[in-house]
Amino acid sequence: MPKTQEGKVAALEALRIRRVSNKDRVRVEDWKLLAGSPMHYECRACGEEIVVPENTVTPPKLCVECVALKDCGWLE
Repeated sequence: MPKTQEGKVAALEALRIRRVSNKDRVRVEDWKLLAGSPMHYECRACGEEIVVPENTVTPPKLCVECVALKDCGWLE
């Protein structure tokens, strides 16, 4: 992904749109799930749902899109 100003603006606008759309999303409560079900986490940057297997050692803090933005240096 090239580090262009237009790309940064577009990526941050997409992040803003995801934040707004995720505000009204119904959250999954892990304690209500059956044993062996995937665990549900929220991205700390945009609120997107992250689903990982139950046996994951460390829960993810960012979704795939936000990790890419962070790797480009566009997200703190």
